[in-house]
Amino acid sequence: MDRQTIDAMTFAEFAKEFSTGTPTERSNFYLAPNEYMFSAVDDLIKMVGEGRKHYFMGVIGGVDMAFNHIANLAPENAFLFDVSEKALAYLGLRLCLFRDAENMSDYYLDMIAEKGEDRAKIWNAAGTEELLRNILAHKVNDARATVQGNQHMKSLGYRQSDPVLADILYDPDFRRKAAHEGMRYLEKMLVHKEGHRSWLVKEKYGLLRQMAAENRIRGFNADFFGGFQQSAQRLIKAYGINHLVIYISNLTEIASRINRGKEQPKNESALARITDVCKPIAEQLESLWVIDSRFAENRILGSTEKY
Repeated sequence: MDRQTIDAMTFAEFAKEFSTGTPTERSNFYLAPNEYMFSAVDDLIKMVGEGRKHYFMGVIGGVDMAFNHIANLAPENAFLFDVSEKALAYLGLRLCLFRDAENMSDYYLDMIAEKGEDRAKIWNAAGTEELLRNILAHKVNDARATVQGNQHMKSLGYRQSDPVLADILYDPDFRRKAAHEGMRYLEKMLVHKEGHRSWLVKEKYGLLRQMAAENRIRGFNADFFGGFQQSAQRLIKAYGINHLVIYISNLTEIASRINRGKEQPKNESALARITDVCKPIAEQLESLWVIDSRFAENRILGSTEKY
């Protein structure tokens, strides 16, 4: 399959084509990430910013951390993956919101399907806490939420809804909670002095909005250790990728899952497993960088011309 064919796919068609394994409806689905640190980004920008045409693959997670990496690294295309069906649907929703929202305030107000005079009432708060209270207290108009959900379904290329899509695209309560958690996450980034790296900063927001409009941010279901490798290799071949950044999340959780009942140090075992996945991928590339968002404060796990 060539790049032109893939680029012409809708969000739904791409997800169907590149998803592998059986997705889950995991209970710990995140509306916002737990990570705030970006110590690896500056080094990565230096490495990939030397005229190299690079691409990004990363875990969807709570979406915002992936968006932050994309906004800071400015790849040609970004391909995001997750084992959760809900995470994939949530990514679809978040991409749709860029269509009408020219700035971050419009983005989050569109998330709660709010138009008209109430927008100003919600946003004109004395501070973050009042804004968060306004969002949680707001009664989302069911009719507007349904109309907007139908628009998103069409934009994403889904022909009919299912329980997962209905929960994400149509449920007013979900939309309100998602907007609340998104704003809370921005606040935490500011507290950690990482606000300047947020994808919501004007220039970075503009980049993501453009990439979304050009269908350069895509998503699919896959487990990093069980299917991601296959999809990644197909995309590398189709797009002629030579330089790639892979973002994974929560190495310590991966490590504990791998090491149940074993004496080997957790992080060492997880790194070995990650290397096993990445080696065949690296063989197709000139350079590969692998970063994890919570291990060693976002350390670059692999950074060589050949992994």
